[in-house]
Amino acid sequence: MIAKMAAKNKKFEEHRERIKKRTGLTPFPVTPPKRTNDHFDPYYCTKNCNIISKVIWARIQNGTYKPELARMFDIPKKDGGTRPLTSFSIPDNVVAKLVYRSIVKRNLRAFSPDSYAYLPDRDIFDAIKVLGDTNPHEKTFAIQVDFKKFFDKIPHEFLHDLIGANSENWSPLRITSTERRIIKAFMSHESEKTIIKRASGVTQKVKEKRSVGTPQGSSVSLILANLALHDLDKSLQLKSGKFVRYADDVVALTNNYEQALQVEQAFYDHAHKNDLEINRKKSPGISAFSETEQEIRTTGDIDFLGYRFTPRGTTISDEVEKKIKWKIGRLVNLYLIQYIRDGSFNPARVSVSAPQFDWDLLGLISELRKTIYGGNSEKNISGCLYREEKIKRMYGIMAHYALVDDLAPFARLDGWMVNNVRRAMKYRETLIRHALGVTYKSGLTPNNAQVIDGSWLDMDAWIKKEGEDGVEPLPEVRMPSFVKACKAARLHAKNHGIDRRSKDVNGSSDDLSDLLEY
Repeated sequence: MIAKMAAKNKKFEEHRERIKKRTGLTPFPVTPPKRTNDHFDPYYCTKNCNIISKVIWARIQNGTYKPELARMFDIPKKDGGTRPLTSFSIPDNVVAKLVYRSIVKRNLRAFSPDSYAYLPDRDIFDAIKVLGDTNPHEKTFAIQVDFKKFFDKIPHEFLHDLIGANSENWSPLRITSTERRIIKAFMSHESEKTIIKRASGVTQKVKEKRSVGTPQGSSVSLILANLALHDLDKSLQLKSGKFVRYADDVVALTNNYEQALQVEQAFYDHAHKNDLEINRKKSPGISAFSETEQEIRTTGDIDFLGYRFTPRGTTISDEVEKKIKWKIGRLVNLYLIQYIRDGSFNPARVSVSAPQFDWDLLGLISELRKTIYGGNSEKNISGCLYREEKIKRMYGIMAHYALVDDLAPFARLDGWMVNNVRRAMKYRETLIRHALGVTYKSGLTPNNAQVIDGSWLDMDAWIKKEGEDGVEPLPEVRMPSFVKACKAARLHAKNHGIDRRSKDVNGSSDDLSDLLEY
């Protein structure tokens, strides 16, 4: 571990030196993460993993195990509300993950084949393919019902029945007594929430004990969420048509209106029986799935898991398109505008005389490529499109939307992105002239064609560094394209299958967690 950290630090310092050599600026020192020396500190847990695991195992064996005091946060939701999220300690998260894996492995066939969330043998792409395989020439009725605050409102008595915690109840899953005790411990865990009083600014810590809902933030919550809708799955399987469920998001399709009524009633019966609440404002109920108006309420599209399904095919939803624009706009602001407003612009980073360069624009395009191509280069994408070469890794936006048929929204995003970058460049030039008194006679702003093909950068300005690996490769300056990315992803999926590998990208530009709220 020490050798890995040393190698990482060496690589980081080499990167800082390259930045200093190219820009003439000394990079800001990186402040190491604050050490807490407790079970929320990864370094502390790694160093003391042996003793921590022995103590936890002893508590599990003698039946005294319970999670440490967790930390609770309120996460903003798109409707203006908040979603409570619990952060458990690292050892408790490990225990929850082990219990989850053990139960799922033992009970994989017990889960409904139409449930696609949190199971190792199926995922979001399977749900998308099933829902997208709809005959547009048949009369189809769509049924959508939403449960109100599903994870927060599941009664514990109902969950106790499902895991067989009460001796007279039978559980649909095979769960050991030890696993059952651990699940119950997580269900009734204690958490601490920091509240800041607006008037005085004083912080106050408040402790809460969970008495309803699942312990969100732990793998135990994934098991309980699937269990809570297990009976609904069985009920829907007896109806005609098909349905897909991803956690608490369910879409059912039938070709018969009477069956559609029965499917809708199954939702309400399950909610009434188990004290769950239907969100009537977000539940459109039964609709005719058609592009032309029918005798009943008609919908021409269904939004599900970031995709939009229409009788003509699949594309992305309007909400996802807005979120992508927000994410791209944020990167543009960070690279081209924000630092000038802070007064930290260095004229040496830009040159309009030969050799021409703009290191801020180059950094932005590299970050956009990482977001859209998921770390792949233009060479990788072109090789896939024109020579059908296999892409080694499929991350970023292109990976998630490999099943899109209609590329029109991505074409709009390509045009919007180029115009947005160019408008930001013009505004940036104005800020530099007025705020800092620096004027460039030839202008800093390239035209749209130059932004797209990268001709704004003179490659003679790129300082090549001789090292152990030879000459450092020239940068890729061409603007990435959403359309090219999705065409490559579709072709890759057709020839090699969908890449289902995951990658921990938390906090990086190819992290899609803020685009996909399931």
